[in-house]
Amino acid sequence: MPTIGHPRARAWSYLVRTADMHPIGDPSALAELWRAHVVVIRDGTIVLPTPSPDHHTRRTWIVPATTPFRPSGSTVLACVRHVLDAAKPRRHGPY
Repeated sequence: MPTIGHPRARAWSYLVRTADMHPIGDPSALAELWRAHVVVIRDGTIVLPTPSPDHHTRRTWIVPATTPFRPSGSTVLACVRHVLDAAKPRRHGPY
């Protein structure tokens, strides 16, 4: 999927289809995403990197957008939630 890297912030952005995404209304779900440094931007302007690599820019392509395909935003968010859930420490035993 098209992925943009933000080297200074050590973050990635994924370009997805937002038509199937619904607002996240659960404050605890938003807080969990925020703690994991996951921000969902459904509307607005997205500044894309230049097509060629430039080490002085703030954004760079990790996976360039070479086709019009964009994955489902709700599917990508479900994957993020699955990974976050799998990374949670599990308690074992009766305590």
